[in-house]
Amino acid sequence: MGTLRHLEGGRRGIVLSGALVWAMLTWALPAAAQAAAEDLRAQVLELALTEGFQVSGLDLIDDAPPRKLRAKGLARRISALLSDYNYLLLHDRKGGVRELWILEPKPTATAVVGRYAVGTTRRGRHHLVETALVGPNGRRQDMALVLDTGATTIVLPQEMIELLGFQDKDLRDGWSRTVGGRIPVKLGKLKTVKVGHALAKDVAVAFFAEEDAGMELSLLGMSFLEHFRLTIEDAKDQIILMAK
Repeated sequence: MGTLRHLEGGRRGIVLSGALVWAMLTWALPAAAQAAAEDLRAQVLELALTEGFQVSGLDLIDDAPPRKLRAKGLARRISALLSDYNYLLLHDRKGGVRELWILEPKPTATAVVGRYAVGTTRRGRHHLVETALVGPNGRRQDMALVLDTGATTIVLPQEMIELLGFQDKDLRDGWSRTVGGRIPVKLGKLKTVKVGHALAKDVAVAFFAEEDAGMELSLLGMSFLEHFRLTIEDAKDQIILMAK
């Protein structure tokens, strides 16, 4: 799936990539430290170095003590280390972990007001979420969207413009930079977007022409997700949305 970045922003924290991640990991974890990481942050760094994946958001990890790892399998070991954090795993074509994004600490157990658990359907490594979209004139369409924290808005194909009741006055021209280059898009706002019982109003949406995009065109992006604290529970095939 192509990565959409037509607005600046996105995830917080330090991003380490390419040669830089290996230089910093090697500097941060000399042989003695690799044998016994002194804190959780160093333990995550050690795992990234050992298993060969990139990591971002390390600055979000508190000065917590290291944890004992009894789980087998890389995904379960990461889950055990980061049980107190929201994070996202990106996989390569062979299913291996390519990147780890640490998003934020999980909210405390007392913050339960506005907490919504929503089941997902898997398409490979991606989560599809049933979503109710209401256009500016009240016309509703239900469809499954791919959860994508790298997309700054909800993304839909241009054929949805008419189905959602958008008129010319409801849209403006814009541009988006994708892996295929800079392409024209139509930008507007959905009256409401609902996932399970989680509802957001006036949600930005970008409509792409299918022949231009070269990417997935049904994305649940940050213009909806930014209203909530997001937890992705891969093992349970569900997401948790908690109102901010």
